[in-house]
Amino acid sequence: MESNRRKLIKGTAGAFAVGALAGCSDLLGDGDDEEPEEVTVSVLAEGSPDVAHACAHADDPGDPHDAAGSADDAEMVDFDTHTVYDITVEGESGFIGFEMHDDDGDDGHAHSHVGSLDHHEAFDEIGIHEFEVIDRDEDEVTADVHDDHWHGELPHIHEGEHISLGAEIEDEDHNELALDGEPFELRVEVAHDAEEDIVEISDDDYHGDHVHINGDHEGETEVVFQIYNSDEDEVQYQTPPIEAEVEHHHDDGHDHDHMVFFTRDAQIEVEKGTLIQEATLGEGAECEDADEDWEKYVEIDPDHGEAMLEIQPE
Repeated sequence: MESNRRKLIKGTAGAFAVGALAGCSDLLGDGDDEEPEEVTVSVLAEGSPDVAHACAHADDPGDPHDAAGSADDAEMVDFDTHTVYDITVEGESGFIGFEMHDDDGDDGHAHSHVGSLDHHEAFDEIGIHEFEVIDRDEDEVTADVHDDHWHGELPHIHEGEHISLGAEIEDEDHNELALDGEPFELRVEVAHDAEEDIVEISDDDYHGDHVHINGDHEGETEVVFQIYNSDEDEVQYQTPPIEAEVEHHHDDGHDHDHMVFFTRDAQIEVEKGTLIQEATLGEGAECEDADEDWEKYVEIDPDHGEAMLEIQPE
């Protein structure tokens, strides 16, 4: 990195500033008043600078946000690990804030879907022949249903983190069931009478063809997977319960309360927060299965749970 180049990341608690070079080298032009160009950049939030893990989420749908013209006017966005943020900047710079929350706090919301149906046992109103759960981080089958029981197990969940699971499903005619919301989608709930405070599941964890299960507290519980029919507004299939285990994240020398941001087509600067490290991913670190490579990351220890970044598109 050149010595005369502005440092990729500076430090600030407050808002995450995203500034974009619009790509117009002749802003003065010929005197015409031109509208500032809008540029959208992608930022992937993670809890650690694990490139391989980040690549597993690189093609997840983006969460759109508009950057503000100043830090004072910036939107404050909840920092959510494993999330792609598509940030639109108008003109040369823009600002957006990120803040972390203590998941142990009681915010008055129910964090787990528990036994919301009248059905407490497995049932099938579709005619399912095969139901396999896919660990999306490893891109492999981790468990599959056999009549009234399971073969395999779910990946262990680290406390404060989540696992991302998809499914491959065939009906009785051996046709693959599309989980695109037209009309079917994948869902998961805490099983009836299972421990409720081990995992956290909300509507935000349903993504059509995959779901997230968040580790809330160390321990074991059981969950059931479901197929939801949006046309009928009802669940039409439910698996037998399967164990979900949350493990305490042992200290490995890395503080997992940091914010890590992977970027593509952009430079990042931190306005507030303590910079832990910045890096440009080298040869062999590309996301091979992603549409575009995530080229850089910065790791921040936020002050008071907040951080502000400035992003300059390349």
